[in-house]
Amino acid sequence: MKGIWCLVCTVSFLGSASASAQTIDVRTVTCKEVAALPDGTLGLLAVWLDGFLADDDNAEDQKVDLAAAEDDAEEIKAYCTKHPALPLLQAMEQLEK
Repeated sequence: MKGIWCLVCTVSFLGSASASAQTIDVRTVTCKEVAALPDGTLGLLAVWLDGFLADDDNAEDQKVDLAAAEDDAEEIKAYCTKHPALPLLQAMEQLEK
């Protein structure tokens, strides 16, 4: 439920941030599609993924580090560029190791 709520909030934020808002289904999006996203959208997706993948019991995971999100977005884009056929969530599992 937490993940769905975060996605709704992120999509709402994307909608208010841009006239060309889009919906990203993280269950099916591929790395190829993620690598092609504009930097701003990829940054928002990185923040959402950080919250989605966070450990609810870890106090450090309950903070939003925007500088780290920018670095995360660059790391996601670099990994996805090298692995375009990989689903995003599978790529995130590899990056978390």
